[in-house]
Amino acid sequence: KPWEKLTEEEQLSVYRRHMDNGIYEYKVFGSFLDINARSFFFTQIDTNYRKQWDQYAIKLDVIDKDPAGDCEVLHWIMKYPYPLTSRDYVFVRKSKIDMQSNKMVLMSKATSHPKCPENNTHVRVTDYGSQMVILPHRTFDENGMDFVLSYYDNPKVTIPNVCTSYATSAGIPNFINKLHLAAKKVQHKEL
Repeated sequence: KPWEKLTEEEQLSVYRRHMDNGIYEYKVFGSFLDINARSFFFTQIDTNYRKQWDQYAIKLDVIDKDPAGDCEVLHWIMKYPYPLTSRDYVFVRKSKIDMQSNKMVLMSKATSHPKCPENNTHVRVTDYGSQMVILPHRTFDENGMDFVLSYYDNPKVTIPNVCTSYATSAGIPNFINKLHLAAKKVQHKEL
């Protein structure tokens, strides 16, 4: 199905398309000249730091880990605006720094785990996936990087399509801008 441009700003473009299951898949292209790829990458995988800079992350904890260290299961509770109930995600996340191809990759996919059964307090999101590729302009530690983020989720919200479009076209750039500022703090050691 064709991609539809949702929004374009100076440093990022957001697209979406309908998937066969009726939900949207989003693709975000971004570029930052004032941070390095390593800071951008680690800002996303540091769960304790994420809870500091992301006001919507009520909880974000690693609940299981692969002994090899490249794969982990996380439990994420995300605050939704009133009157909606918060959402919770249980997902497998794999992260990789590929020195050969000079890129960093983050992949997440919904799963289930005995340590986090569904409950009535939050709405469990069971249809979720995300992939991000981060490409430094030169090296992982020099300023200048591009990224591509593809993701989908079904938050099980029944609101009009026009509201969803507005929330997404404003929400994605807002999140990326907060991520960018948080990465700048990591890079400049302002934690």
